[in-house]
Amino acid sequence: MADLLDPEGASDCSPLDRVVASLRGQQTLIVLDNCEHVIQAATDVVAPILAAVPACKVIVTSREPLKIPGECVYKVPPLEVPLREQRSRNAARKIAVQQFLDRARSVNAQFA
Repeated sequence: MADLLDPEGASDCSPLDRVVASLRGQQTLIVLDNCEHVIQAATDVVAPILAAVPACKVIVTSREPLKIPGECVYKVPPLEVPLREQRSRNAARKIAVQQFLDRARSVNAQFA
């Protein structure tokens, strides 16, 4: 990320300092997905960015909160899935199955 934001980055600065410097004065949205297995590293990156760049917004998906000042946690319930004993036609009524089928058909219209 640091090389992308500042390819000429100063060698005496840390990558995080380079990212922060590149973001200053900009409105930016950063999205970090599936962070539960790297929650401390995500916290170590996000907290200083938000402290230094007030116009920056960050969305983090994780099963664990970052536990940083100003964090808003939105709990998203799991999608409803069919029970093992349900027949396949009833299973297609569940939102998780519908979303899977929609995605599969967007790749292959013949998917059944």
